[in-house]
Amino acid sequence: MKLVNYTPWPHLLFERRDTFDRPLGVLALQGTFAIDESAPLRALREQAPVQVGDVHRGDPATSSLKRAGATATFKPKSEIHVDAVAHAPTGKPRTSWPIRIRVGKLQQDLVVRGPHQWRHAPVLGWRKGAIEPCTEVPLHDELAFGGSHRIDGKLVEERRNPVGTGFLPRGIDTRDPIAAPQIVAVDEPLHLPGSRVAPRGCGPIPSYFAPRCDRIGTIDARWLAEKWPCVPEDFDYAHYQAAHPDLVYPGYLEGDEPIELVHLLPGGGSVLSALPDWRVWTLLRLGDGRMLRWPTQLDTVHFDLASPDPSEHRAYLTWRAVFPLSASLRRVESRMTRSDQRSRVEAA
Repeated sequence: MKLVNYTPWPHLLFERRDTFDRPLGVLALQGTFAIDESAPLRALREQAPVQVGDVHRGDPATSSLKRAGATATFKPKSEIHVDAVAHAPTGKPRTSWPIRIRVGKLQQDLVVRGPHQWRHAPVLGWRKGAIEPCTEVPLHDELAFGGSHRIDGKLVEERRNPVGTGFLPRGIDTRDPIAAPQIVAVDEPLHLPGSRVAPRGCGPIPSYFAPRCDRIGTIDARWLAEKWPCVPEDFDYAHYQAAHPDLVYPGYLEGDEPIELVHLLPGGGSVLSALPDWRVWTLLRLGDGRMLRWPTQLDTVHFDLASPDPSEHRAYLTWRAVFPLSASLRRVESRMTRSDQRSRVEAA
């Protein structure tokens, strides 16, 4: 099988097997774009290679993901990842302020706060301390609700975000203060110590976080003896959805959707942009002369606004095609069209 890539996007072609042990070809194309404050995403002349593996902020066992690799077999829906810092409006210190992430029909509204702690007092229990004004809050899972503790020799963790903070299980050592979550939902501005809320993150989550780890399926002796290395029969492909639940898109992105990233630029600025107006598609050429136009979905959009220098801000868009591998498959072609060409291409 030969691959011919007619797009400007770097590609990664690899083989997987489905739940019925059938071979699959997976083609991921990843484009690198500059993020301008008030213009559509702009393709860069120099494209970065496809990000293959996950990138953690520290020890993979104890830190959040900075960027997810592109080796998912299939994603049932598009998703948004954001690696950024929330900046206070006008650049002046505040105890809290809102941020927004919007792409097309998906919108996530959050509130970030300055550093503060929860302290335990006799009779009164856990109480929230004063919030320290600040100008920046990194949007890392370490600052969202979650955490893990060693209690009576056993590890007790918030499975949705074991690297976070604010999780107060029964039996926790009350002598030391606990850092309170700094990233919360807009309807949780008075998050009280001891309450259990959904972690509100923006970046990708590791595969061992819930709910991703709950979607792997049944891993037992029968699977190991009869199915390995194939995925279990009850494997849920939503396992590959690495975004926080609030940032999983309702369906697939088409291209040209508006983008709004509020208070994620230095000085408290915002991005008003749009996805590129491109449709990537795959052509399968078979040995008998037949040609099959195969679906290729824009399933991942990653915004990297972590740098204090806006000229270094990037968006990485990943398109993915998943197709059956057979002896008759002779050639795979990656192609791309603009919006005004879509109707003609799809009707051909």
